[in-house]
Amino acid sequence: MELVKWDEIANQIATNTDVKQLSELRNKLVAYKELAKQTKQSLETQNKIAEYRLRVDRKLGEWSLGLDREQGKRGDLTSPGLGEVVSKKDYYKEIDITESVMNRKEAIASVPEEDFEKHIARTKADKKELTSVGVYRLAKKEEQRSYFDALKKAAKPIPSGLYNVILADPPWRYEFSETDSRAIENQYPPMDLETIKEIKVPAAEDSILFLWATAPKLEEAISVLNAWGFKYRTCAVWDKEIIGMGYWFRGQHELLLIGIKGKFRAPEASARVSSVYTERRTKHSKKPEYYYDLIENYFPDGKYLELFARQRHCDKWEIWGIEV
Repeated sequence: MELVKWDEIANQIATNTDVKQLSELRNKLVAYKELAKQTKQSLETQNKIAEYRLRVDRKLGEWSLGLDREQGKRGDLTSPGLGEVVSKKDYYKEIDITESVMNRKEAIASVPEEDFEKHIARTKADKKELTSVGVYRLAKKEEQRSYFDALKKAAKPIPSGLYNVILADPPWRYEFSETDSRAIENQYPPMDLETIKEIKVPAAEDSILFLWATAPKLEEAISVLNAWGFKYRTCAVWDKEIIGMGYWFRGQHELLLIGIKGKFRAPEASARVSSVYTERRTKHSKKPEYYYDLIENYFPDGKYLELFARQRHCDKWEIWGIEV
């Protein structure tokens, strides 16, 4: 990599504000990194290229985030050299970057500068490979912290008192997603397992928990159920009719786990229904109204609480969540 002019690249990153040129520089750095791998350059050289690429990504992300602020101030979007446009997608098209890719650059730009610099320095000092994935994970942690802070500020505190019928739909974190458009992170900010487990659930001494979980999250869901003081009893299956993603099976169902705390009686035999219910899924994370009605029918005198609620089913339910 002797022909690479490192000082010139560093200067371009520091001083260049032309997004087209920055995007072109980023593409060159991607090619350099691939060449460095093929020619088995040292980890130090590969990390140097990766660092410059990350700095370009961060600058492009900052530019894209700036478009939101500009549009908020003026109601339109204009830029020297690009003309007047009506959406961020128009800008991305001009510099040959897809919206999903730019979303990742925005995420990298959202990492506090101090954390960003520490991550780069630590990774290089530990002689590990520097990748965009590592910084992206930092961004997700930052997003999660922001989410939980917003949850505490925007949502009322977890209701006081004790509830004996609790429904929860945690925002599980997924490590992989086959497409950016279907990535869980694109729908709502996820929370890691330990954060979910630490939530203090106001459950009565004798109570029941209905906990939503996808098939890949079954083991984690049971650990949450136990951390909240419940013992697993059984589960129901929601057949969503539409086939989704998956590495082993393409998921078409979701699980509703049931856990019991203390002594809580099962519903009357006459009220019990099949463990499988079929209803076509609609928008992301929205669950069928059927299950709210089922729970109310099972336990008509229950004191109901929904955690991570995205909408209020009816006035019978106390709710806690950031989106309501």
